[in-house]
Amino acid sequence: MTRVAIAFLTKDRVELTKQSIVPVCDAPVDIFFVDGSETPEGREFPRKYCLQEKRLEQLAERLGTVEFHDDIKGGADAAVAYALTKMLADPLYDYVGIVESDVLLEPRWFELTMALFEGYGVGAVSARSYRDRVLFQRDGYAVMHNLGYGMVIWSRKAATLALSHFRTCWTRENRRAFAQLAGVDIGKFWAFRTGEHELVSDWNLDRVLAMHGMASLALTPSRASMIGQNLAEQGLELVTSPVEERRDEKAFQVYKDHLWIMRERPVDSAIHFDVDKGWFYFAHQLADYFHGEWYLHTSQGFGPFAYRSAAPGATLVAWLAGPLTVLAGGHGQIEILDTNSAYRTSPPLDTDSMIEIAVPAGISYREIRITALTKGVGIYGIGTREQQLLLRGRSFDWNQLPPMEVV
Repeated sequence: MTRVAIAFLTKDRVELTKQSIVPVCDAPVDIFFVDGSETPEGREFPRKYCLQEKRLEQLAERLGTVEFHDDIKGGADAAVAYALTKMLADPLYDYVGIVESDVLLEPRWFELTMALFEGYGVGAVSARSYRDRVLFQRDGYAVMHNLGYGMVIWSRKAATLALSHFRTCWTRENRRAFAQLAGVDIGKFWAFRTGEHELVSDWNLDRVLAMHGMASLALTPSRASMIGQNLAEQGLELVTSPVEERRDEKAFQVYKDHLWIMRERPVDSAIHFDVDKGWFYFAHQLADYFHGEWYLHTSQGFGPFAYRSAAPGATLVAWLAGPLTVLAGGHGQIEILDTNSAYRTSPPLDTDSMIEIAVPAGISYREIRITALTKGVGIYGIGTREQQLLLRGRSFDWNQLPPMEVV
């Protein structure tokens, strides 16, 4: 029997959750309540709802189960990483998904959405579709270049890739990938047009799947609506009828052929990405190189995680090649030491944004030691001119994050 787990992400806003949880409970899935609520009402709602509405008994009758995960802090990205880590820990789940509490699913959403997996090479599906994220319109569904976290179901393999490649990205990365795979410049119609922007982590995932030969599909028209927000103010539009201007049979066939090739020869894009200056490694991708007391600092648009020192003496120690820059911030002082050349710098930090600190070098592979001299020093990552081996830290899950910052 196929087993599906859905993580239902909540944080307060109980009136929305009362509506959006109903169609999730009506589907034949195991439910993981992942809650970051701060109010008593929000914290109490998941268990209270399941008991009062007898949902636990209903789920048991159809072999579904409910797990409650409380006090999950660190923002939306940490909640998604936590949910994926917990669901994938059970080897019996064939598919895992996310539904956020502001997504209201329509009747029959589950069977219609899961039917999209019947296509060959499909990695992710959704009942929700935004117009500017349609890559190709098909009959009854669309091939998407972005599904988002709000409502998505992944195959187990795709979810594993989503977690191990968890990072923010640039608009250029997505435009470049889909231009090469589909012959389509999404810059002509997506919300960002041709501008260069940093994108939050959910924009990275469908590109990653495509680079591994897996398509992302969504129902058109959308079988989900957004509640508690004004989409027009955000420049978003749900698909209410087929996006006919995105029908392109020739380009679609090219895309299918290229996805087949990528399934045979996937490209690893987890740890680094190509920008004008070279390569960049986010703080959470260097988790195995941090030592001492650090805590998690949320940085949704860049990372999406940063590390901030909880005490003097916290360090980041890694073997790196060539010249590099350290992206740091916060309030305090750090010391950066190149153990090969003995180059040392100790700049004071007094900014909530990021600054680049250069570490010059020729041809060398040496230990770089970054030490927090005070509490409150933030590390966002390291940029390098050369691609790095990074013999440790080649994967990521929620368990690698340090404790949440206490404000």
